[in-house]
Amino acid sequence: MDNKFKGRIINALRKLTYYYPARNEAKRRQKVAPSTHQCQSCHVLVYDGRSDKIMKQIEEDFDCDILKGKVHIDHIMPVVPITGFGVGKEWDWNIYIHNMFCPVEGFQVLCESCHAEKTKGENELRKIHK
Repeated sequence: MDNKFKGRIINALRKLTYYYPARNEAKRRQKVAPSTHQCQSCHVLVYDGRSDKIMKQIEEDFDCDILKGKVHIDHIMPVVPITGFGVGKEWDWNIYIHNMFCPVEGFQVLCESCHAEKTKGENELRKIHK
């Protein structure tokens, strides 16, 4: 399978996860106020709404600073294994799809910086295992 076609399939599967009930349930469980979720790594509150007035009210209610931005729903176990699919093995769609559509316990809600740090670490490990 050529990489262009493979990339299109991966993009389509990623889009499908936005409607996956377990992913949405993980996000709902971390909701602490309207449009506000708590990062499961650093515990900061992240507001992803549009109203600055509502954000300021939530900051007053919680008596803390709130980050404005998007929360990231992350797979705790990487969809593509750190070590790949095995020595000499081809891409395994069954493993990929199984990992992509994991149960609610397989997802975590992260702020942008925690998600970036986790992804960077995973990518560095992948380079080591290549």
